[in-house]
Amino acid sequence: MAEEPKTPSFEDLAASQALASGGGETGGSKIDSMKIYVGSGAQQIGQLQQTRETAGLNLPPVSATKVPTYSTVGQVATDYFRFDYKTRQSFINSLKGLGQDTSKMTDADYAAAWRAYTIQAAQQTVNGRNMTTWDVIALDLLTREGQRQQEAQKGPKTTTTTQTQTSLSTQLDAKAMLYQASKTLLGRAPTDAEANNFFSSLNAAERANPQTTTTTSTTAPTGELISQNQTVEGGISADAKQLLVQEEAQKNPEYGAYQVSTRFLDGLMQAVYGKGY
Repeated sequence: MAEEPKTPSFEDLAASQALASGGGETGGSKIDSMKIYVGSGAQQIGQLQQTRETAGLNLPPVSATKVPTYSTVGQVATDYFRFDYKTRQSFINSLKGLGQDTSKMTDADYAAAWRAYTIQAAQQTVNGRNMTTWDVIALDLLTREGQRQQEAQKGPKTTTTTQTQTSLSTQLDAKAMLYQASKTLLGRAPTDAEANNFFSSLNAAERANPQTTTTTSTTAPTGELISQNQTVEGGISADAKQLLVQEEAQKNPEYGAYQVSTRFLDGLMQAVYGKGY
């Protein structure tokens, strides 16, 4: 079964990325001052204007070109609080696509996530690659989709887990089992020493025969459970415990004598009163 996605600590992620930027600091001021690319803006070039005095002199016309525009993490991180409804939903849907359980996230979590991605974009700027916060999110989504497609090509995945469990009887349980066997096979209740010995023997047998549960699960590439099968082996059944307690009673030296006396008494009663007395 696929593990449930966990919401990461975005603040910890932000701090680690600030440290990776090379400043050696993780404080808020260091993070907020990190440079970040925010897009390309138009800038006028050819500052000579076509005025009455310069007309007809074949001067270059005024034109524009796109140049990189930068801001800081501190400024871009607050953009989340200015998102309109559509932009906010687009960001939340991106988090879902990245495997986050957004049903468990608060507005503060969303803001922290946006800040963390903003810091990732700033790190790209430090490394000489201009990427906006949205570019980093899109790259993560693209990477995740590629991984998903690779997993889909592998087909369903089968995993097997084994769990071993030992169930020990209590001292009172052991004494109750031995009591009935002693009354039947020895004609009396067991002594405390006999009950303690049987308790130790019973627990030793239970430890030597643990119960093993094997679970085989088949999951789809999307993580959905297709099938699951469990088999249980080992352990000591109630019938086996009865056999153990019977053998314990039969070890007692009194067992033989009691059985002889019981058969003698049965024979005597039949002789006196007839069969089926």
